[in-house]
Amino acid sequence: MRLSIQLLCQLMEPIRFKSARFFFATLAVCTLTNGLFQAAYSGDFDARSYKGSESKGRGYKGLGDKGEDFRGSSKYGSEADEPEQTLWSKYNVAGRKAMSDADYKRASMLFQLALIEAKKACKEEGKEDLNVAATLNNIAELQRLTGKYADAEKSYKHSLAIKEKLLGSDNMTVAKTLGNMAVLYALQANYPEAERLYKKSLAIKEKTLDKNDPSVASSYNNLAALYDREGRFAEAEALYMRCLKTREKVLGENNEDVAVTLGNLGNLYYHQKRYDEADKYFKRALAIDQKVLGRDHPSTVAINASLAKISMARGNFDQVESALKKALSVHQSVFGFEHPSVADDLTNLGSYYEQKKSFAEAEHYYKRAMNVRRATLGPYHPDTIASVKSYSDILKLLGRTKETATMGSAPH
Repeated sequence: MRLSIQLLCQLMEPIRFKSARFFFATLAVCTLTNGLFQAAYSGDFDARSYKGSESKGRGYKGLGDKGEDFRGSSKYGSEADEPEQTLWSKYNVAGRKAMSDADYKRASMLFQLALIEAKKACKEEGKEDLNVAATLNNIAELQRLTGKYADAEKSYKHSLAIKEKLLGSDNMTVAKTLGNMAVLYALQANYPEAERLYKKSLAIKEKTLDKNDPSVASSYNNLAALYDREGRFAEAEALYMRCLKTREKVLGENNEDVAVTLGNLGNLYYHQKRYDEADKYFKRALAIDQKVLGRDHPSTVAINASLAKISMARGNFDQVESALKKALSVHQSVFGFEHPSVADDLTNLGSYYEQKKSFAEAEHYYKRAMNVRRATLGPYHPDTIASVKSYSDILKLLGRTKETATMGSAPH
């Protein structure tokens, strides 16, 4: 690794990365724009609440989440200004771009290289600096996106400790990491702690920034997603609308961050069975994501899956199966087979086959969803408990009642 970094340092134009399993395309790091350079610094992460929410419940994660499952915005903002683009900043810039493109293997390698550079730079002083903190925040976001929640929590806490020590507790960079930690806790169903951190982060931002700053809008979006999960629909709708108004005004109507909030509003209305409104907002989000991200991006196929669920709720099953299976295929390809987003897709397919009275097929998908959630979220997460219930119910429909007696919610 040390040798490869030395070689990279000699190549100040394009940088090429190779590994035994994949080859990274050339990165023209010396031509990065200032906007992309600023993205090297850790920023706000947006929660998407619609992406993997299951048809029988309120899935905060979508990944969906995000939990929404959750997905990061394309605009991360900057935490600081740096006079020159160091090798550390170039790795971070490229890592953030890879993460935005859902190229998580590439992002992981780039962030690890960035961390090596950051630690190397501060090694002589014997203490960790803000570059280390920013890189740890980026690594934590990647770990959360890929379902490694315990690792993400450790990385966020390490980043936060450095920032608070060097900058104090009321700094904007501290606020951003607090907000990102809140996203993580919401995914883990630790709602009181998530709300506390969201509000703490928002208070710092409102004190420091203009009310129309995109970072403030991100906090509204994320807090609204939490309220949606908790069934506080009126509060969620008000915050989403504030966020949408700001984002459309500042970023334009066809921005990816606007699509995040449009999709979340679709999910909010879906949870309330307000299908016409949900359909309208999902379609607006889909149009943006197809244009900005492409038709096969994880977020785009997730919105298609959400529209398929609306069709299913209306009793129209045309093209539902294909949309749900495409979401599953894309998410398995990007995240692997054990990820909360994959469990959401499996649950949606189970619901589809149950409604089609294909109980054996439904049992297959419900069981897989339950096992993935047990492995990734733990036995007592609300989504895991919902999966156990769905699987138990389908076993009863199949006449296999005895198998439900010893299931419980704990793994076995």
